Amino acid sequence: MSSDNIVIDALPETTDDVVIDIIPEPSAEEKRKDFEILETSYTNLTNNNFVKTHNREELNVMAKEFKEKLEKFKRSYTIGDLQQSINIFDKSVVDGQINSLELFNEPTQFTDAINILRYDDLSKLTGVSLITKVSASDSFMFKAKYDTKPCYIKAFFPPNPNLDYEQKIYRYIASRNDKIKSLYEDYFVKIYNVCKVMSVDFTDFLNRNRVENITNRMFWSVSNPALNKKLNSNVYVYLIITEDMEGETYLDFYRRNYNDEKLITNTLFDMIYGIYLMNDKLKLMHNDNHFGNVLIKIGLPNVDTLYQIGKTEYVKQKNYRLCFFDFDLAFLENITNTHLEKDTKFWLVQNKMSAKDIWTILNSLIRNNSRSGIAPIYMNNIIDTILNGSVLHKEMIMKIYEETARGKFWNAYCVVNVQEPCIIPDEPFLYPLNVLERFIGNDRIKSMLDFIDQDIYYRKYIKYKNKYLALKKTNSYF
Repeated sequence: MSSDNIVIDALPETTDDVVIDIIPEPSAEEKRKDFEILETSYTNLTNNNFVKTHNREELNVMAKEFKEKLEKFKRSYTIGDLQQSINIFDKSVVDGQINSLELFNEPTQFTDAINILRYDDLSKLTGVSLITKVSASDSFMFKAKYDTKPCYIKAFFPPNPNLDYEQKIYRYIASRNDKIKSLYEDYFVKIYNVCKVMSVDFTDFLNRNRVENITNRMFWSVSNPALNKKLNSNVYVYLIITEDMEGETYLDFYRRNYNDEKLITNTLFDMIYGIYLMNDKLKLMHNDNHFGNVLIKIGLPNVDTLYQIGKTEYVKQKNYRLCFFDFDLAFLENITNTHLEKDTKFWLVQNKMSAKDIWTILNSLIRNNSRSGIAPIYMNNIIDTILNGSVLHKEMIMKIYEETARGKFWNAYCVVNVQEPCIIPDEPFLYPLNVLERFIGNDRIKSMLDFIDQDIYYRKYIKYKNKYLALKKTNSYF
């Protein structure tokens, strides 16, 4: 066929009318932005706080969108473009949340410095009331609002080694890497401030605001002359200001909901998970986590919550928040609590990660089982699961319970006289990670836990997440 027979009707009359779209090579900044869109989707889906604020249907859509963005990025760019984008993009964001548990091992800078609160700063505190003393520690408790937020104030005076150590614990929790805070922060009361203020300023503040005892409405210095005496004999008063989560102690909650197997099983699972984060990840022993030192607020919006247990990730629904407080008897690994060294009470554990906090939960369960002394079947199953069926340890903890009735301190780790060395039942099966894994492996307990059907969203997400990490780390498509 010759070219004479070819007719092209669509040609314009002049070359001036020809428009040829030339797609320019994306700039480094454009590549970075495209990569950032992908990375943001990834970071959101690995962020516990983000997951908690979206329902399963929304997360399912997001996982699908993440897959589509990943496929689009693969089609649009070469592996060299990807590496260039990663180099341009903020490396700390690229690392994302996937290795967040590794960040728990980062060394933490710890300082004894504490900020001084000026008198003018006390204006942040409003509605202050003195609380009748309920703590065994040498401290004074107030209820107030801090920057309009409900709070508690624990006031103490040096030398007070256990409360001085407690304020260090709170500052340690608040100072950890932001990438891991979403994994554990719900398990601790929020810390608004840890500071010290001149005693004369604090006295003047209490007087000017006519602070009264919350119980009997008596003026603070009349209802608690011991506080007045302390303020008059010390230069500074130390303040630990924490949130008031407006809940109740787990002790009150447990006694009221004792026969609700599903609710108690789920909340105990969360309590043990919180101990796992404390012991295994933050290297922090509470030492006194009885049910009176655990707070719970029930009836919150139902949210999907991410749990990272060992190398496995789970999603479970919950409509409550459970957290720990009162760390004056705690210790942080490699930071000695001098109060514990001097204390002769044999139930405390110093400078050793152990099963003590799990043992305290067992003590609390057995002490509060039932007024009739007969535990329901489900609770026997939970206790046996925690003890891994050990008859020896069950007999040991029941012996401690019996000794309590004869005046021994209930939170003992073993049954001995105070002067004798304590033989700690520090078996690995009592470590929180092992207890959690047995909870998940127990059919009855697992049937009570609100684990989400992972096919709805999570299995898809895991699949896309692993592909994405492969794309970034192995320099190859799949």
